[in-house]
Amino acid sequence: RLALCRPRRLPVLSHQECTTGQRVPHPGFNHITPMSRPIYFLLSAGILLGLDVARKNSWSCVEMYGWKLCSPRSLSHGFVAVKTMMMFFPVIFLFGLFPQVNTFLLFVLEQ
Repeated sequence: RLALCRPRRLPVLSHQECTTGQRVPHPGFNHITPMSRPIYFLLSAGILLGLDVARKNSWSCVEMYGWKLCSPRSLSHGFVAVKTMMMFFPVIFLFGLFPQVNTFLLFVLEQ
């Protein structure tokens, strides 16, 4: 193992760089970020399907965060809002406006 270590050629740092034969991931690459996108899509698609079923069937009132969604009009507005948000997912993910899924899950569980 010591034969695989070689000193760096940087004048400021005196650490040694060791190669162990294992593939080292790129610095700054987070494996959770690519998995967050499909999970957000699946959650949004589930909400969209639930709103679509509730909009087409005459169920009793649905209460979400203290708001009563009784009328088909409010369910239709929610359906359009979630559908519009899903259309903007590429831009939202490009600029990183959603947190990673593990951060989002911790936030939901704390509430």
